[in-house]
Amino acid sequence: LILIGGGGSGKSALLARAAQETVQRIKASHAVVLQRYIGGVPGTESLLSTLALLSSDIATYYGHSEPPIAQNAEDLAQTFEAVLEYATPRRPLILFLDALDQLDSSDRAWMLEWLPDQLPDHIRIVVSVRSETKVEQAARRRFSKQIINVPRLKPSEGRAILKAWLADKRESWFNAGITP
Repeated sequence: LILIGGGGSGKSALLARAAQETVQRIKASHAVVLQRYIGGVPGTESLLSTLALLSSDIATYYGHSEPPIAQNAEDLAQTFEAVLEYATPRRPLILFLDALDQLDSSDRAWMLEWLPDQLPDHIRIVVSVRSETKVEQAARRRFSKQIINVPRLKPSEGRAILKAWLADKRESWFNAGITP
């Protein structure tokens, strides 16, 4: 599933909320849920670094040894596809990847060739992409049926979300004995 929208449209918030609700709903199951927010921390813009760490985490969660270190994006894409196969119907895998458009273009990450064309039913990948980018164009070419366009928030909607978030934080602080 690919969420596409302009800056400030709420893609990241929507993805984060979906990830949070997924984790809460599947607590009793054995599913593996992993989240990556690209660009928020230095080094996460590298496709090689992001996929290497993600592949390592997937292998660890499924009880496999760490995959060999790939030397280029093509090898790493193959490694990523291989570790995805560790997921099973009894222990599904759900990945949330935010801001693919923030990946460094030096290794052609924007082409999305590292994402598999087809996934088994027990693997889900949810990503977000900023509109009007090369990544959006590649996503529309490769995955046209998996796209959801996220419309820009109206100012009143943004204020309502911020107000609700601040109220929730204020209540959390109060319950923790902290004066907001």
